[in-house]
Amino acid sequence: MNLSTFLRKIRYRVLPNIKYLPQSRFRRCQCCLKPSLIISFSDGEEFKLCIRCRANLRYEMLAMMLRKYCSDFSNKVIVEFDPNSPLSIPFSGAYNYIKTYYSTSVPVGFINADGLRCENIKQTSFDDTSVDVMISSDVLEHVPDIEAAFIETKRILKLSGFQIFTVPPRLTKNN
Repeated sequence: MNLSTFLRKIRYRVLPNIKYLPQSRFRRCQCCLKPSLIISFSDGEEFKLCIRCRANLRYEMLAMMLRKYCSDFSNKVIVEFDPNSPLSIPFSGAYNYIKTYYSTSVPVGFINADGLRCENIKQTSFDDTSVDVMISSDVLEHVPDIEAAFIETKRILKLSGFQIFTVPPRLTKNN
């Protein structure tokens, strides 16, 4: 991260929320599994971040569930639909950990200079039954055809594979 990006983050993220910093706590992060300062940027858990891996509560819970359902990643193909996810730290020992991004300006399957692979969750470039674990965090709510995304998930997952995902809660008003 260059200096101007760092200073911009301080100005627009840290300074307006400095009143929440006293809520910060030192504890073990459930994503990177290291003792860490969890910095608070709001009253809610979504903006409490591990200073080591940048995980918020959502990513900590994803990491805990992934460890619960799969203890050995050394022979697994993991596909994550989030190029900025902190999960790459605990699961870097996977046989093949593929981080993806979405873009309409490059073809599906294209791998950029950072090693990120362009994928469309509704129609990926992965072979049938080639993926052990598929992870998407706050992605599916942006997909206009959710059924197509789940059909594609079924196509690329191995028989013993699984998908883990999060979606934000939708609150509705009763009239």
